[in-house]
Order: sequence, then structure tokens, then C-alpha cells
Amino acid sequence: MEYYKTKIKNLFLIKFKKITDKRGFFAEIYNSNKNKKKINLNFLQQNVSFSKYKNVFRGMHFQTGNLSQDKLLMVIKGEIDDFIFDLRKNSKHVINL
Repeated sequence: MEYYKTKIKNLFLIKFKKITDKRGFFAEIYNSNKNKKKINLNFLQQNVSFSKYKNVFRGMHFQTGNLSQDKLLMVIKGEIDDFIFDLRKNSKHVINL
């Protein structure tokens, strides 16, 4: 896995390596031992969504204080627009990944 810092504090881009052969592919998308060396993640929940149609808006999420969450996003097929808004005081960042 490769880890990239972004302009927003505590926002990282993680690229995983895909091993391909005639059967398909395998990829390790998360490994807590490897991730702990780079970033501190504590996943308590994983969700999967599937959209039948193009241009589906899934919603906006906002957490503060002890309710803040780590988010791991993975696109299996196709592409997405994922927008991150840093609402912390004095932040000047809006990033479209």
C-alpha cells in the first residue's frame, strides 16, 4: 500500500497494489498492522453501497468532537466524485479527489 498526505490534516489517499492473473485479481485493501505504522485508523463499521444508475448522490455526512469518524472509501467498478469539506476553524481547503 502507498500512502499520500493531502492538504487537509488527517486526510490520506491510500493506493493498494493489485495482483492480476488469468483468474482475476487479488488486492489487500486494509491491514491494521501496516496501517498503524503510517496512520492511526480505528474502523468500527464497514458499509457497501451499489448504485444502478449514473450520477447518484449518496448524501453528506457531518461529525464533530467524539462523533468524528474515519472513512475508508473504495471504488470497485467505475468512478466517483468524492468531495471533502474541511469545516474546521481557519481552514481554506475544499478538495475534490
